[in-house]
Amino acid sequence: SMPRPKLVDYRKQQILDAFARSIVQHGIGGTTLEKIAESAGMRRSILRHYVGNRGDLIEEMANRILDRFDRRIDELKSIETGSNPVEELLEWLIPVESAQSQEEFTIFDALVSEAGRHPNLDRLIRRHLERMLDGMTRTIAEVFAGATNGQCRDAAVSLAALSYAFHQWTPLQLNQDDSLRRTAESILASLAAPRKPRLRPVVAKREESEPPRAFQEESEIGIND
Repeated sequence: SMPRPKLVDYRKQQILDAFARSIVQHGIGGTTLEKIAESAGMRRSILRHYVGNRGDLIEEMANRILDRFDRRIDELKSIETGSNPVEELLEWLIPVESAQSQEEFTIFDALVSEAGRHPNLDRLIRRHLERMLDGMTRTIAEVFAGATNGQCRDAAVSLAALSYAFHQWTPLQLNQDDSLRRTAESILASLAAPRKPRLRPVVAKREESEPPRAFQEESEIGIND
């Protein structure tokens, strides 16, 4: 007979907790079903009964971690309407105190390194990253209304890479948080006042005494300063 639903959920969480501990200690490559079963305090046959094979277990772990990460993406919507959206976005990217445990990022890195061998895992991670970049692009476009879609997307990719570096480097205690934050600030500052395009001279017959209007406009916006 099938186990009771509540027992199934409890056992799965128990197994995933044990799997998480093993990934942090040994990496995914060094984690076996035997080690997980031992850490969870159950026989390997019982472990397989609840989560299936190793590939199924990796996918379950990806769903758990990415679900938590996706909830962070939802926080971007509140940043768009915040009183200080730029500062809130910087804190979201490179937090002074991270709400997420370093263990989660260690596991995420391990999953990324394993994605090439598991098509479903690869698909899940790519979908998450696209959702994150889309959310960041939307938020940046809301905060910096003068920026183009391309500028917002480029900024989102660059800022996501900085945030990823921040979380990767945290265990090494390189103390580069301020440098990463300044770089993120400069990327956002470049969007605050997009550079006006140079106006080209208008090719048309005009009176010799009247300079082309385009050159007048260049002078007015200080392009010759």
